[in-house]
Amino acid sequence: MSAPEKYFEFEKNQKSIAGKISRRGECRECRKWKKPTPMKARLEYEKTHPKPSIGEPFRCPVCEKTIIRQFKNDVTLDHSHENGTIRGWICRQCNSSIGMMDEDTGILKRAIKWIQ
Repeated sequence: MSAPEKYFEFEKNQKSIAGKISRRGECRECRKWKKPTPMKARLEYEKTHPKPSIGEPFRCPVCEKTIIRQFKNDVTLDHSHENGTIRGWICRQCNSSIGMMDEDTGILKRAIKWIQ
């Protein structure tokens, strides 16, 4: 597989305000074990737990910081990649951090120990 072909194995992730597209940090093959949340479950969850609107305050249950929503992606619907179960709305930073540590409680505990 040539370099340009390999590039497209990394799926598009988000688009910035400036229109720049970012790609996922892992290829399709590495991501295929991760379970998505079924759209029906997501829509049902959003009916009973709506995402705060732009301009509204949001308190993240993980970091406990309150932000005033400014961007479409500053609050995300977190879910388990093992089984697709929705955990709830959290801030983008917490969602990214948990994801970068592969949702592995052992890694998260070692990170806490490291910080201490």
